[in-house]
Amino acid sequence: MKIQFRSVCLSAHLDSFCRQLNELMSLEFVYQYDDPGKTRRKIGWIAEATYQSGPMTKEAEMRACECDILIDMLRELDIMEKRVAASKTTIYMSERWLKPLVVGRVRVPAILRLLSPSYRRMVCRFVRLMDNPNFWMLPCGVHAARDFVRLYKLFHGGWRFLFQEPQITVSHNLGACVEGFSRIRLWGYFVEPSKQKWRTRSALKNEALRVLWCGGMVDWKHTDILIRAFLKMHDIRLLSLLIVGEGKEEARLKRMAGKFREDKLGWVPNRICFSKYVSHERVRELMREADVYVMSSNSEEGWGAVVSEALAEGCPVISTYEAGSSATLLPETNLYHSNSYEELAEKLVQFNGGPVLYDEKEWSGVNAADKLMEILKENHEGNRQD
Repeated sequence: MKIQFRSVCLSAHLDSFCRQLNELMSLEFVYQYDDPGKTRRKIGWIAEATYQSGPMTKEAEMRACECDILIDMLRELDIMEKRVAASKTTIYMSERWLKPLVVGRVRVPAILRLLSPSYRRMVCRFVRLMDNPNFWMLPCGVHAARDFVRLYKLFHGGWRFLFQEPQITVSHNLGACVEGFSRIRLWGYFVEPSKQKWRTRSALKNEALRVLWCGGMVDWKHTDILIRAFLKMHDIRLLSLLIVGEGKEEARLKRMAGKFREDKLGWVPNRICFSKYVSHERVRELMREADVYVMSSNSEEGWGAVVSEALAEGCPVISTYEAGSSATLLPETNLYHSNSYEELAEKLVQFNGGPVLYDEKEWSGVNAADKLMEILKENHEGNRQD
């Protein structure tokens, strides 16, 4: 049995899943861009394949039409339509389709994308695919699953969903089906397990709480909200904030930190330390050292693998409601709204450690491959009954 997986690039957060698939069947990984950027390579975002892989070519596109199973992240509707017409199993893995639009500094509802005739036609074709029994969807997180259901109901006459999101019922387990949509299965990305045993964390109020943030310093990651939360509460609770990363917002963020700023890779009580990018391995070490990780991105963050990575290191996470991984992996008590530094400050003041409720075996590449095999078995049995 032959399977092709098509993506933008070979992310390290897909690699363990692909390795396991390759052990179960013959896998070909095809990527759209050979080099997605030096920064992503520097921080360990790109994996080195140990299985058949290569860039997109005409021959690879032909094999995508002919292989037994296709997993596609590229919205190649022509190929997917040809496959389902030929009764070939086709699986679409995706982050959110309805991320908010940004026009200048104004954020507008993503549903307004449907004002574009070309986008509307694309969604209409996709919804028709959703009715085909050979077409399955793997949305990365509950927000992405809700987007798929919203578009499906809207294009089947549910006009009220122009103005409201549907309520969906789905357990937060990998591969769980959305109630009423048996071929929409909750999915995500998969990180390597920790190389060390989790340490016991205590976050006592007479100690400096070690807070960690890592990533690209762009506006939608809202690092400024974290700094404002620190400035609001630094005289209420002793914090040590470490910000690791680079980007166009870096100079502004350092100005915001003011007298509390230090340029140092480390933890200093009542200070905001800034560091340039470090290796992926060093980030995981910092997660083991931290008392809490803050993921501050808004809904532009389709998944947010740093949440999984921090949890895998036994580091509790406080995050926004809007990020895909947060709404999927964290309890609501750990969530705040991305534009509210007051909510984040309150979460940090109240934070007292506690157990990390994360099953790294559940959200692993090995388990994902097993879940995919279950999906393929269901698809085969369903077609046989038809």
